[in-house]
Amino acid sequence: MNQELFDLCREKYGKNAVYLTIASDSEAVRTHLGGIPLLPADFAYPTYTGEGTDGVKTRPLSFLAQIDCAEIHALDRDSLLPDRGILSFFYEQDTQCWGHEPEDAGCARAYWFEDADALRETPLPDDLDAEYRLPHIAVQLQAAGELPVHEEFGEDETPELMELTDEDDDYDEYLEVHSDYHGDTRIKLLGYADIIQSDMKRECVKSTNPKFRKVDWGSVTEEFRAEFHAEVAEWTLLFQMDSFESGDFRLVFGDWGRLYFWIRKSDLAKRDFSRIWLVLQCY
Repeated sequence: MNQELFDLCREKYGKNAVYLTIASDSEAVRTHLGGIPLLPADFAYPTYTGEGTDGVKTRPLSFLAQIDCAEIHALDRDSLLPDRGILSFFYEQDTQCWGHEPEDAGCARAYWFEDADALRETPLPDDLDAEYRLPHIAVQLQAAGELPVHEEFGEDETPELMELTDEDDDYDEYLEVHSDYHGDTRIKLLGYADIIQSDMKRECVKSTNPKFRKVDWGSVTEEFRAEFHAEVAEWTLLFQMDSFESGDFRLVFGDWGRLYFWIRKSDLAKRDFSRIWLVLQCY
């Protein structure tokens, strides 16, 4: 492996992630998986209408995770997330949408509540099935530098990475050895997605912008193609939720898959979490 080129790639393409590692206890007080969420008094609990195990119904979303932005701020080395407030993530498990269709919009939600002290513990809806309720799970927090996996490479976007892997086929193995995080369960904020199947940013664009949904790519103009790639580059990972086991509790997405919450960089900068897009991938 060309160490000099690898170091250049880390400097040019490196991103910072904040990992949430399941733990028996934690210094983090308001950052955790599952349990009872902190919500505003007037919060309208999110629901999604879709076809699940018992037909088409409107169902409440599962509460996945709660992030105290003040608790993780020191680990957010690029200050991409707010420095205060609560960031919460939800997903409808019965319908288990994959994020392949525009109709999947709303199957997952992310909310940022700026004034954490104004929130209160709010019981989950009575009609949320017990199997879709996560227990309160404490987490330890860790910052980690990351590089993208092969699926995110592109000759135009990452020429040095392309050169690096042309020189050595052991990039993924080398990346794993030199990773700042070595846990098997990969639950995190920001950084690069741990891709199971294929790059998802193009899927986000096609699912959210009808202009790019059904396209004969062999006949498009260079301007159209450039516009598409510009939109692809606008998407970044907000939160990744992995399947996991903790004690007697087991959470599995598909065939031991992962949920990926994607957000436009411009929306993240504006603290607008209302337009996230969810993609599910599994093995």
